Amino acid sequence: MKLLPFSRTPWVGRGYTLVELMVAVSIGILLAGGGVFLLVEAARENLRTVADATVEQESAQLQARIQGLLRQMSGYEGAVFVVPVGETLGLATAFQGVIVGRGPAPDFPRAELRFDPQAGRVWFREDRLKPETETVLFENRPGRVVLRQLVFAPSIKSDGSTDSSLIRVFLEMDDDGFGRRAPEVNSARVFKSFVVKMRNA
Repeated sequence: MKLLPFSRTPWVGRGYTLVELMVAVSIGILLAGGGVFLLVEAARENLRTVADATVEQESAQLQARIQGLLRQMSGYEGAVFVVPVGETLGLATAFQGVIVGRGPAPDFPRAELRFDPQAGRVWFREDRLKPETETVLFENRPGRVVLRQLVFAPSIKSDGSTDSSLIRVFLEMDDDGFGRRAPEVNSARVFKSFVVKMRNA
């Protein structure tokens, strides 16, 4: 029997059939689609996390500023509440602003802390009669963070009378759609309610 000489030509296997090629392409498309879906979901979750953190940080900073300012004020004469909003917090009417002082008038000018819902701005005037003493504590950034509501109310004593040296504050803030959630399931919304005791005269 004669043996064939060893061939130096590389072995060439058979090609893929059309069916095999289509199956391979389909699997590749599915894997690529799954990868893209995971990337998109990760980006969305990251956006939601940023929205949650931004709203929480901004609301905490605003709360700290309001508490700091009101605690410096004197409870000797109490607070005067201005611009009622037609809502109640417990038994007390809610207001959009409060006038306070560091000490008794006329030695100490009256300061004013107010929320302007049209401009989305919270401002504090060291002397309410002098606009140049105004400091902006917060201003809406549409599409990022928005203060929906900020109201002040006096506390209620055990005998049913109001205590204007103990101020209740309520605020509502959200991300204004930045987290791309449906409005009805927007968890990037913060509600804060706190009480501030003004210092003694």
